[in-house]
Amino acid sequence: MVPKVKDESHVLFETSLLGGDDEISFSSSQNYCVGVVDIVNSTGLIAGMENSIKIRKFLSIFINSMALIVRNFDGTVIKNVGDSLLFYFPDTSNSDSKGIFKKVFECFAAMLDARPIVNTHLYQEGLPAVNYRISADYGRVEIARSRSSKQDDLFGSTVSLCTKINPMAQKNGIIIGEDLYRIIHSLKLDKNGQKVMEAGAYSMGLKFAYSVYEVISTTHDLSNPFRRLSGQIDDNLKSTCNDRGLKNIMIIDDEPDALQTFKLFLDETACRVHTFKDGEEALRKIAAMNPGYYDLIITDIRMAPINGLEFYARLARITPDAKILFLSALDAAQELLSLFPRVKSQNILKKPVNREQFIKTVEALTS
Repeated sequence: MVPKVKDESHVLFETSLLGGDDEISFSSSQNYCVGVVDIVNSTGLIAGMENSIKIRKFLSIFINSMALIVRNFDGTVIKNVGDSLLFYFPDTSNSDSKGIFKKVFECFAAMLDARPIVNTHLYQEGLPAVNYRISADYGRVEIARSRSSKQDDLFGSTVSLCTKINPMAQKNGIIIGEDLYRIIHSLKLDKNGQKVMEAGAYSMGLKFAYSVYEVISTTHDLSNPFRRLSGQIDDNLKSTCNDRGLKNIMIIDDEPDALQTFKLFLDETACRVHTFKDGEEALRKIAAMNPGYYDLIITDIRMAPINGLEFYARLARITPDAKILFLSALDAAQELLSLFPRVKSQNILKKPVNREQFIKTVEALTS
């Protein structure tokens, strides 16, 4: 009897199953802390962009910024999926180390603290501000690598759960799964500079629910989040507001993101920066200070409840010699400011303003 010859495709398939030509090979299993950072409403933001160059720039600024912080805290970036980044912390295989898990949460805090800086870069590129959510959990993962990549990949229920609970986080907030919560609770990290509250449960089917917790930082690190290395604070980057010779500057803008952007522009050049979202409140502050306390007052024109022109008219009655810098997206700004003879062309900057132009103008007006 002639033996039946197997089809060649079956031979190749069986060879693959035996490990001869696998596309994906699993190398190990281990318990790790896994994290995901995901942009809020990325679909709507991207839909409003003019072309693919803008989209690429937007995603590149966000993903590369988050990846840099993860690496600074000894994390490993696995991959980006659309607008989100998957990462893990190899040192967390030791679940008894308080220092290692403290570093993990310092990383999450740095990622959130970086938002104003990320938005500054986006603003300079004419791109919308970004909000995002961080989710994390702890558990067993399967580590694999494909033939076409030198980068490890992670699989397993821990990764899946971490992704699925992400939408449960508050905007610009942190959500963690029950298994990670148990570890930080046992290490007493939930009482170390952060508040942890139960935030509900994720349904896992078959009537099983998995508790999730919101993490809120109660202490803030003023050092640059992109320069924090493994949780160590760079003392050179701390505020030096007590140094002599630094200028006192007030900024008023009713758009929080713009306000934060202009403040960040001056962080390394003038640390005594007071910000206000309301011109009325700013005027009360000026009236309570000694005349001439502020070396420069920077204000938007189009804002509420009083606009920049009303603000300046009232400011001149309180302190006539105050130096002013108007910021406006209005093309008619020059004509509007002709109402005030003391205001010159150097006292007006057209939005959007890049960092170098902003700093140069501020330095010229305060010299």
